[in-house]
Amino acid sequence: MNSLNVEMFVVVSWLSYKRMPFIKRRRVSFGVKLFSALLAFGVSTFLTMQTSANTSELQVANLGTCSLESGGQINNCVVTYRVFGERNADASNIVLMPTWVNGSSQALADSNYLGPGGIVDTNKYQVIAIDALGNGSSSSPSNYNQDVFPAISIRDMVTSQYRLVTEHMGLERVHAVVGGSMGGMACLSFATRYPDRARVVIPMATSLYATTLHRIHNFEQIYAIEADPLFEGGDYYEGQYPDQGLALARMIAHKTYVSLYT
Repeated sequence: MNSLNVEMFVVVSWLSYKRMPFIKRRRVSFGVKLFSALLAFGVSTFLTMQTSANTSELQVANLGTCSLESGGQINNCVVTYRVFGERNADASNIVLMPTWVNGSSQALADSNYLGPGGIVDTNKYQVIAIDALGNGSSSSPSNYNQDVFPAISIRDMVTSQYRLVTEHMGLERVHAVVGGSMGGMACLSFATRYPDRARVVIPMATSLYATTLHRIHNFEQIYAIEADPLFEGGDYYEGQYPDQGLALARMIAHKTYVSLYT
């Protein structure tokens, strides 16, 4: 079938669809969307299965005291990370990869962000996948026994990641910093604060600042979590988790991830 025949087929199919009764069009539309959703689920499952074997040992770096943008500090500040791929002779192939919010260094590998044939191919690059402060593996409210865990910012996360690379690993420069969502915000912060420390910065699905609508969505999610009676002001680790509040917050978040027209 040549390109002209394909175009005619598409036009005829579209006209036939438009002439259908409304109820029938709704059924056809639902069927197409259901097929698309199942296809997307199948592809994502296949990709996850393909990359699930891409594992690396969790490593721990104690940075001592981490001073924060707010003026506070994290004592015995710990940053965890995983290394994927081999470093070349002159260490010119190193890629730093921060995570999305609630993500982890292993989740980056499981989601095809890195690995053989991944977004960053570990057959060519060595990837340092970093767990952000507050993610439950690096210093976080759930594992901090010094005092009440302080509020942290993207800048604080990036400072700890910069210190990991320069102080703990002894690197003067990395080839690239690559990240999506909150990881993309970390990329932008890294680029503006340490412009000579990375040759390339690749932020994905992110922005330079939070819009008013973004702040409203964040407020809704925070309120949903804090309004759960099990939240206990954030000190719930010895009891039940505020699952209902977290579930509602996730529902609110998903409003920002989907299009109403697809």
